[in-house]
Amino acid sequence: MYDEYIKICLNCGDRLLAQAKKCPFCGEKAKSFPLVNRDDQDKIEETINSVPNPKNGKEGKWVQNLEDKAKIWNNTSQKKKGLITERKQKAQEDGIAHCPKCGSTSISAQKKGGSIFKALIGGAIIGPIGLLAGGIGRNKMNLYCMKCGNKFRT
Repeated sequence: MYDEYIKICLNCGDRLLAQAKKCPFCGEKAKSFPLVNRDDQDKIEETINSVPNPKNGKEGKWVQNLEDKAKIWNNTSQKKKGLITERKQKAQEDGIAHCPKCGSTSISAQKKGGSIFKALIGGAIIGPIGLLAGGIGRNKMNLYCMKCGNKFRT
């Protein structure tokens, strides 16, 4: 049944499938779009000629929206990169620890590596080599950026 009918957007005149819920060109909802027989060219032309915003070679709203979003995204990302660079330089000048990725000074530190407990267990199992191995990395720190989640070491 639906194969022989099409819908016509009453805003832009685009031809749609009969099952369409929305016009892909202008975004108009298809609640009141007329179902027209595909073979009835006179009715199709009459409907298309009576729409308030005909396509006439224009790009659809969704294409324009994508282009606008791309421009905004590019401008925003450039500004963001500039702000991150400024933040990193200021933190470095002030001698403050900062995230190498985003420049944030909100950093959490956790001690990494060995402990006395590990050294004792290693000593009991392996002997003196285990005692030494248990102390490996005891002075190293893992740093975590609280803003972006980046993990880095000192």
